[in-house]
Amino acid sequence: MKTSLVNLSINPLTVIYIALSLYLGRFSFVMGLFMITIIHEFFHCFCALIFKIKTKSINILPIGCFAKLENFDKAKRYEQIIILLVGPLSYFFSSAIISFLYRQDIISIFRFQELNATNLMIMLFNLLPLEPLDGGKILKIILSSVFCEKIAIILSALIGLFVGSVVSIYLWSVKQYLFVIFIILNALINVLSMKKNYQLFLMKRLYDLSYLKYPLKINNTDKIYKYAHNYFIVGQSILPERSFLLKKQALKLKLKNNN
Repeated sequence: MKTSLVNLSINPLTVIYIALSLYLGRFSFVMGLFMITIIHEFFHCFCALIFKIKTKSINILPIGCFAKLENFDKAKRYEQIIILLVGPLSYFFSSAIISFLYRQDIISIFRFQELNATNLMIMLFNLLPLEPLDGGKILKIILSSVFCEKIAIILSALIGLFVGSVVSIYLWSVKQYLFVIFIILNALINVLSMKKNYQLFLMKRLYDLSYLKYPLKINNTDKIYKYAHNYFIVGQSILPERSFLLKKQALKLKLKNNN
């Protein structure tokens, strides 16, 4: 059965935003901004498609575009990182298009400079180690491959708060107040939601049992499973309930029981 590659939807507020840009004489800039953000998300989607990860939808909002990928957290770590990285790296493709529009006299030199600066800002902004930005998600993946999920969530939130605070000081000095509000608000939300995010992770582990198909057997009664870069054990002779283990502990336990 043939399905569409991407389900593209436009938020009603986006239509109002575009209408206001026409009235205020900022239509060409707003269209250029949407072009940059749409290219950014399509780079995510096409890269995900290479790794056989489907895109649920791309929603165009007044503040940018957001793509939803199916089963992204079940992909391999390096696949997740590559998919996230190609979004900011779309800067080079967008820059080429902006240059082409300028050479064809479709946009003025002023608009060319403005869009180029905006394109660079979007790339750097998305690389900040702060969720829900691409850089924050990459940081979380790296941390969760080294530490258990609880520690990864805490470190990710605290690093995001620190880096976000430093960047916000600079952005405030150049009067980028909307970016400051976005950064500080999300940094605080991530810190205040650490416990909730870990509980959601545990709930997801409880109800998503697909990982049970691939156990790492320890002995006749105990097995180790991996879920979202974390290892835990199920069995009767060692632990009566599922418990998280660090990767090194899990492998040592396997070796010990095999000897």
